[in-house]
Amino acid sequence: MASTAAPTPVGAQPGAMPGPGGGEYAGQAGMPGQTGAYPMGQAGAPQTAWTGENGPGQPPAGPQTWAGTPNPWSATPGQQPGGWAPAPRPGRIARVALVLACVLLAVAVAQTVLLVQTHSALNDQKQAQSAAQSSNDKRLKALEGTVKALEESSLDAASVAKKVLPSVFQVVAGDYTGSSFVIGPAPGGGSYLLTNDHVVQPLIDSGSKSVKLQRGSSTFPATVTQYDKDLDIAVLQTDEKFDKLNRVSKPVQPGEPVVVVGSPLGLNDSVTTGVVSSAQRDVPGSGEKFIQFDAAINPGNSGGPVMNAKGEVVGIATEKARDAEGIGLAIPISVPCDKFSVCGS
Repeated sequence: MASTAAPTPVGAQPGAMPGPGGGEYAGQAGMPGQTGAYPMGQAGAPQTAWTGENGPGQPPAGPQTWAGTPNPWSATPGQQPGGWAPAPRPGRIARVALVLACVLLAVAVAQTVLLVQTHSALNDQKQAQSAAQSSNDKRLKALEGTVKALEESSLDAASVAKKVLPSVFQVVAGDYTGSSFVIGPAPGGGSYLLTNDHVVQPLIDSGSKSVKLQRGSSTFPATVTQYDKDLDIAVLQTDEKFDKLNRVSKPVQPGEPVVVVGSPLGLNDSVTTGVVSSAQRDVPGSGEKFIQFDAAINPGNSGGPVMNAKGEVVGIATEKARDAEGIGLAIPISVPCDKFSVCGS
């Protein structure tokens, strides 16, 4: 139980000292005193002792009151006297700032993840588009190759004939005639032509090497400059400049279309067509490989060009089977070009 102590006069307090003028100090040396007792901090009111649960002279644990005088600073927890609210503490601001920083960091991380995912998706899309484009390019290239192969294998005899006829001539060698074609440029601005040796050999045996080249109503002089009886090839040279025919760059294959141009039986600019029957045909009595084709040829076609669908020379028409039709033979163009240095590049 709390007890109430009677007020103790200041003069009876231990340590009270006499003051000037017969007064006493109020509990502290050097302070002037007055007659009577003074409470600390309030004039004219008797000083009282602490009262509370802890006994006389001890401050109470709960709300504090002065004996006989209400404590003006008594207030409910969390409130200041006079109804003032407490000022925000610095720690609360720091916590709010930390929460905001965490929120902003989370937003930044989420945005970064979203950007990375978007970038990855774009890269995947670009790779897919690139793969699709590459596949389309391959298919287009293959298609172009197929179209080109079809064009090469598809024979337009009229176009080939128009292209090559200006370079094909009839050869008049004394009493014999045959065919020839321009294969390259000759020194001094002239032209080299190829024909068969058996076309000009009777003339050579007679001691002459001069021949005539005829085309339509035009005639041009030429000379036999080189020949090989075993290969059945002869080279002619003229001072006239004519367009040469291009030679094939690779061996022909069976089934390829061919065009033969010549002067069979003296009929200039005759054109026949067919296909390659065999690319390398062995002929009894000859050590060479011939190209067998089924285009019609006759005496006078000897020495004329056999061409592919692009107008390139694949061989020199040289002979035919006497007792059969559709069996013609040609000397591969690589043979004279390797033997004589007359073929243009």
